[in-house]
Amino acid sequence: MSLSPVNTIVNEEQLKKSLLGIVILAFVLVGCSSQALTLTPEESAISDCAPGHDPIPVATLNTQTQAPCKLTGVDLVFPDGTVLAIPEGSASGSTTKNSKGSQKRYTFYNVGVYGFVAGVGQAGCQGSHAWGSTEAKVKVREAFGKNWTCDG
Repeated sequence: MSLSPVNTIVNEEQLKKSLLGIVILAFVLVGCSSQALTLTPEESAISDCAPGHDPIPVATLNTQTQAPCKLTGVDLVFPDGTVLAIPEGSASGSTTKNSKGSQKRYTFYNVGVYGFVAGVGQAGCQGSHAWGSTEAKVKVREAFGKNWTCDG
């Protein structure tokens, strides 16, 4: 079956309209979706640590070596004493705490072989701080923006 020039033009116009519709739909879906931390299979291929860890001070997350295993089922302890539990199989978590008239947000992200990142921040990003390997903090910043510690 051969197409006449008229059919070819109509088919090309329909194709252009369909492609434009797909591009617009993709733009809307991406624009409406929440941000996400994306890791390659190689970056996310890490086994869980053995159970039974003591609570982990977030300052110990500042390392330049790749994580030997994924923390799971443990507690992260922030410098002010706030404890944030990492449930088994969890990739991220956060909690908000009111203290002395201000609201602080405590967050963690599992960044695969780059380890965990923890952060604390409050409105206006005053006093915000992040702990984790340089690579892990870069991945989280790329995914959620420079104010990820205080933007909820």
